[in-house]
Amino acid sequence: MKWKLDKPIALSMKSITPTEEYTWEDWEMETATKYPIRYFLQEVLPIWFYCRIMKPIKNLFYWIRCHTYNRYHILKLQSPRYKWGWCDAVEQIMIASFTVLVNFVEKEEAFTSHIDWDSDYEHACAKNEMMELYNWWKVERWEEEKELETDCAYFAIDEKLKKKDDEMFHRLVNVRHYMWT
Repeated sequence: MKWKLDKPIALSMKSITPTEEYTWEDWEMETATKYPIRYFLQEVLPIWFYCRIMKPIKNLFYWIRCHTYNRYHILKLQSPRYKWGWCDAVEQIMIASFTVLVNFVEKEEAFTSHIDWDSDYEHACAKNEMMELYNWWKVERWEEEKELETDCAYFAIDEKLKKKDDEMFHRLVNVRHYMWT
């Protein structure tokens, strides 16, 4: 007695293309009627086992991993000026966005990975733009802020910094589609 079902390689589906031809739905109904045990063991049980047993176990291990040591969903909002405590939303947006850029450059090793940034003009420009933004955030931004602290014309320099922050933030938004590895 043969236990393996003769499964067709390709059939159309009534749910996609209404037809009078023999379809997957016809094959399933016919096979389940003729060979109920074999159909259950080969077609129903593996899907049920994967969906009800294996997938939840995989999801559980992934959840444990992401909540213990690979905390991908956590973004630490730290900068040279902000370490902990309350932070206004306007600062959170700025710090979070540039933290994502820093993680992209440093942790994902975006410019040393398998991406060919010189493959076309747009990628080369995006790489240069990201490196300029990265250098500005890591060094220049904080030097500009130190200047603000020492200068007496606080409001004039503060306004200048806000405009520069806005400009750099807009530039970061414009290259965000290239931030994948």
